Amino acid sequence: MNIKIALITTSLLALSGCNMNPSMYTANADKSEGTVTMAYHYTSSTPVWWGPEFGEEAQRRATVICQGWDYDLARPFDDSSYMTNGGSIEGIDSVTYQCINNKSK
Repeated sequence: MNIKIALITTSLLALSGCNMNPSMYTANADKSEGTVTMAYHYTSSTPVWWGPEFGEEAQRRATVICQGWDYDLARPFDDSSYMTNGGSIEGIDSVTYQCINNKSK
C-alpha cells in the first residue's frame, strides 16, 4: 500500500513540472467601439506561443462576442500587445479584434 502511494505521489510531482498551455481569456470587450481584446498570461512554464490554432480560436471567440452585439464577425488589427513583468519570464500577449458587418447584406 505504501509503495502505491509513493508511486502516485512521485508521478504527480513529476507531471507538475510539465509545460501547460496558457489559457486564453477576454481581456477587454468594448461594445461602443466594437472591439474585443483576446489575451493569455504566460510564465516560464507556459511559454509564449501565439500559433495559428491559438489565433483561430481567439478570432472565433471574438466573433462570438461581436455577434452578440449584432456584428457579423471579428477581424484582427495588424498589431498585438506584449507586456512583461519586470525581468522575470512572465507576461501577457494579446490581440485586438474589430467587430465588422459583412458588406454582402
